[in-house]
Formats: sequence, structure tokens, C-alpha cells
Amino acid sequence: MRIMVGERAPDFTATAVDGSSISLSALKGQRVWLAFYRFAACPFCNLRIHEVAQRTAGFMAQGVRVLAVFQSSREKVQEVQDRHKVPFPVLCDPHGDLYKLYRLEESVLAAMSPANLPRLLEARREGMPITTRPDGPVTRVPADFLIDAAGVVRVAFYGKAISEHIPFVDVERWASSPRAGNASMSETRAAPT
Repeated sequence: MRIMVGERAPDFTATAVDGSSISLSALKGQRVWLAFYRFAACPFCNLRIHEVAQRTAGFMAQGVRVLAVFQSSREKVQEVQDRHKVPFPVLCDPHGDLYKLYRLEESVLAAMSPANLPRLLEARREGMPITTRPDGPVTRVPADFLIDAAGVVRVAFYGKAISEHIPFVDVERWASSPRAGNASMSETRAAPT
């Protein structure tokens, strides 16, 4: 069963690439965008985290903390952080514990989706690494969670393709909302199985 809007976000403590320990409960009182990526060698994830890194200042100005999770080793995630100069904590979860906690899925259909091709071409144009040696599950589907200051999930976005994350316009609308989680923004999207 997927995480649903209105549920309390499952608490966790994880190690960031810089060695610091991050607990979701320690961020209570702050709004959090928790973004689950696939693995460090994923071209889609490298493109997306590059795009998020470029927009982070705007989200921070609206009081939103960004946390990213990769199912890769600390060494591999460090390469991503260095390559894209990521200005927010990137958590390493090589064993997939947080992925299980937040009920992320794997899907062959999502991996084979035609929606992946345009993002792959865009990643290539942007010079993102295209690898034949994945360091994580190739069928892993990304997800994004927008969590309010009380620790309640206000948006649960499960991708339909391995290249899909929550649209920036949805995050921006949520971040600029006075309550940052009104009913019109609450949704749960399911990935195909």
C-alpha cells in the first residue's frame, strides 16, 4: 500500500553524503520536499537533480527544505553531489530501507515507458552520464513527497515512468500556498505495476 495524502510522513534517520545524520522528525516545523531518485548512475536522475539544484534557492526562500534520496553508495552519491553542486542534503540508502519505508515500487512497464525517451535525449544533450552499468535497480520508479510543517504528507507523487518526478509547477504551487498543503494540491499518483 502506498503512502497516502493525510498520513503522517514516516520518520527516519539517514546519513547524508557529507556524513551528517538527518532525521525527518528534527525538521518538524518546516516544510519538506522529500525526493526519491533511482541510483547515482541514472541519467534521468542526474538530469532531474541538476534541474532541482538550479531551483533550490527559490524553494528555500519559500521555506521549503529539499531532501534527496539515492539508492547508491556514499561514494557514488558524492559524485552526483559534486557534479551538480547540489545545495541540499543528499541521503545515501544503498540497501533501500527508505524506499521500503516510503513504499516505492519497481515496474518493468515504467522502465519500458515511451515517456522515458525524450528525457533520455534531454539528458544526453545536457551531458549527463549515460551508463551501461547501473548501480541500483533499473526498474525502480521515483517518487516525491511534499510534507507540511506538522509532518503530514500533503502530496504523494509516484511516477508512471522511471524518468518521471513531480512537475515543478506542482511543487511551486504547494510552496507558495499559504497553508502549503490545501486540499486542491493533495494527490496520490500511482506507478504502473
